[in-house]
Amino acid sequence: MKRILSIISAVLVIISVFCGCADSYIQPAATTAVPTTTTTTTQPTTQNTEVDRDTLLQGDPKGYAVMNSVGGINVNIKEKYIGNKTIKYYTATISFYNSVGDLVADDISGKTEMKQKVSGPVEPNGNIYIYGDPLFYAQACTEVHIDEIEFEYMDGTKEQTWYGKSLCVQYDF
Repeated sequence: MKRILSIISAVLVIISVFCGCADSYIQPAATTAVPTTTTTTTQPTTQNTEVDRDTLLQGDPKGYAVMNSVGGINVNIKEKYIGNKTIKYYTATISFYNSVGDLVADDISGKTEMKQKVSGPVEPNGNIYIYGDPLFYAQACTEVHIDEIEFEYMDGTKEQTWYGKSLCVQYDF
């Protein structure tokens, strides 16, 4: 009987170690309450602020989207940043469409949307670039939409703006 209890106890110890609860498999037999200390740590939260595109970016973007011979879509866009904070990172959300306006899935990942994160710093009156060689693979893609851009600044704040620009895909065979 002692041997069975030893085996069961050993199994419980092994299970508790694998479950990450090694301290809780044995409960004290005492009837008095055991004092516990709880520490709560709060992380500062950064909230995204939605801003108007014209407060951060100037004019129409310059750029193009070109499909290569294997269906890879190269994108290159340049735009002037006119905000007043230094950008640490910016992330563009990009989606891809066929000639009848349906979303197209990437041949490799199967996703219909991608996020491209670019490292700064970008100073006020500098340029932002959205580029990739290639960003996406889909023979059926005829249009690239840059839906929104999220800016993360050096001071830790974040803003996002609806970009709402699209490029027709040219063919480079």
